[in-house]
Amino acid sequence: MTTWAESLVEEGTQKGRVEGRAEGKAEGKAEGLVHGRVEQILAFVQARFGDVPQAIRALVEGADTAMLDGLTHRIAQAESLEEILQPD
Repeated sequence: MTTWAESLVEEGTQKGRVEGRAEGKAEGKAEGLVHGRVEQILAFVQARFGDVPQAIRALVEGADTAMLDGLTHRIAQAESLEEILQPD
């Protein structure tokens, strides 16, 4: 027979599992979206300028979401690979 305290512990455990799964799913989705953007940006650089230098690859792969936004804009306007690496 389950006691009231055991029932509360079980309920809390189940709630924690559900919340943990939801958080993990959201984090995985966000990481997947960022990875997809990184791949798109690198493909865009390659389409415009040919081979992607390691410096640009490292810059894009290490960028957060806000930086990816700025890089996308900079890449679209750049006339050379060097312009991509120049700070704003």
